[in-house]
Amino acid sequence: MPLMTVPRHLPSALRAASLALAVILSACVSNPPAPSGNAGSLKQSVQSLANDLTAQINPNMLERMKSRKLVLDPFIDAKSGQQTQSTQLAAQLFASHINSQQGNLRLHPFDAAGVEQADYLVAGTLQANANKGTDYQLIATITERRTGLVIARAVSRVRADEIDATPTAFFTDSPSLVSDRLTEGQIRTSQAAVGSQADQAYLASISTGAVINEADQAYEASQWQKALQRYQTAVQRSDGQQLRVFNGLYNTQLKLGHQQEAEAAFGQIVALGLGTNNLAMRLLFNPGTTEFWKDPIVSSPYPMWLRHIARETAQGDYCLTVIGHTSRTGTEAVNARLSQSRAKVVRDTLVQNDKRLATRIDTDGVGWRNNIIGSGTDDARDALDRRVEFKVRGCNR
Repeated sequence: MPLMTVPRHLPSALRAASLALAVILSACVSNPPAPSGNAGSLKQSVQSLANDLTAQINPNMLERMKSRKLVLDPFIDAKSGQQTQSTQLAAQLFASHINSQQGNLRLHPFDAAGVEQADYLVAGTLQANANKGTDYQLIATITERRTGLVIARAVSRVRADEIDATPTAFFTDSPSLVSDRLTEGQIRTSQAAVGSQADQAYLASISTGAVINEADQAYEASQWQKALQRYQTAVQRSDGQQLRVFNGLYNTQLKLGHQQEAEAAFGQIVALGLGTNNLAMRLLFNPGTTEFWKDPIVSSPYPMWLRHIARETAQGDYCLTVIGHTSRTGTEAVNARLSQSRAKVVRDTLVQNDKRLATRIDTDGVGWRNNIIGSGTDDARDALDRRVEFKVRGCNR
């Protein structure tokens, strides 16, 4: 950046001070620094990311004198849309680092009041780095809320041994995948280029997102009644009819022992999922078999789930393809056959619930070809890979 011109008619002392200020301003970084070449610990990577972002929005002394309020939408996994142990820790480390800097940025809680006051929104994702083997990338942006423009973007690398991909309690307990249009918008915004617009649907729904975050935090703290109240607040909003909210209502009602209300919430999951062609269930099977998971704590709700899916399919005149998925364990051929067999079990159960579905449901098995996680751990971390999808199709096939 060229030095600013200092008028010659100024007194010498004033000219010297002006020139000094010009040198300071010219030395400031106006472009984002290159990401570090080596992957570091999660803490190191988060601090590097935070420093990079704040340098971009405070490129000179004048900007550093302006007080700014920002909120952090909790980081998520870029492939699954879930919050994990590592994304949760990354968000905590980011907040701690920003608060320790004593600069012009004030981080407010990501709740309804905090979002209302915020000048800036931080969105971030964590994902495996395809170009660096087993490393991970932490990517984040800062969006100016008034204009919707992305004004800063940073990337840092994290060592794979630092990553715990176990989903948080809410995502572990949710019966269906909660990734939807708004989750995709958050991911796009977190990876957008500087100067581009943030995803407009995501940005417009950020106040409701803050209410949902309050509910999720209460759920993580086992405060079931408080979580239920916040999910109920969210669902009453015009943009609150989301899979994440309906899963939250189901989870909390179940925790509170309200079986009838939980079933009603599950019915809303199914109706929205089929209505938007985005219904994928965590129907888990015993390893290598077509029998549902042996632990009744996990599998006892399955008959109720399939009863609601059959009812909504029949009443909505839907035709479906039931698609079975497996984790990345064993050979591709074996998993393809296994996933097809599991899909058939689910299809047959739906038909048993309503005979009209016999000619309206077919099956497919894709093995582990469409893995979301791909770890092959066969535990909570890759539960999304062992899912059953219900895809709406034309009835004239």
